[in-house]
Amino acid sequence: MKKVLIITSLCMLVFFSWSMTHAEKGGDEILEKIAAFRQALSQQDINKIRSGNIVNKQELAETILEFGKKNESQIIAYQEKLVGRMEKKAMPTEEAYNRVCIADAAGNEGFEKMVTLYSILNPDPTTLALFYAGTLLPPVLHNRQMQMDEITGWLSFFSFAAPAWFISEKNDDTMILHGFYGNRDVLTFKFTRAEMVWVPAMMYWWQKK
Repeated sequence: MKKVLIITSLCMLVFFSWSMTHAEKGGDEILEKIAAFRQALSQQDINKIRSGNIVNKQELAETILEFGKKNESQIIAYQEKLVGRMEKKAMPTEEAYNRVCIADAAGNEGFEKMVTLYSILNPDPTTLALFYAGTLLPPVLHNRQMQMDEITGWLSFFSFAAPAWFISEKNDDTMILHGFYGNRDVLTFKFTRAEMVWVPAMMYWWQKK
């Protein structure tokens, strides 16, 4: 299990680092605000958020949430713009695909809060989805008896390859996005509205029969 935690942490760092760099170069006003906010965050009074070896997680979270609330309309508008560009495609069915696994963080309030904070700092739904997958898949696949080299191989593929993104459903509370890696592997993500952003809440991994 220790190896799984290490893999999960590394995947989170890789996704976070790549996506934050991607966000800062996006050109949209909200992305520029996010980049400026993150820079300002690093300059916060060291005794307010950081003290010795301790990070005040509550203060950090509250600071990010306050930024999110102030910029809620722009964050949502940016997410809606990206999703609006996606073509519609039906959700994979069990007649055509094998369901490799389902993963969610239901009941894990700490993780759900972290995903909300991450979503504020990088609202691109596709990057959120891959961050979610990179975080949840390692322990799920480990519990399914998949070997470590297999897990790292799949995580590397899902993070380095660029899937084609589609949407199959959207209403005021839920939207379903799909990342198609060719016709063989599909990652499906259910998003819900949490706080002031769309956040991933569940994922499926499908493989073509």
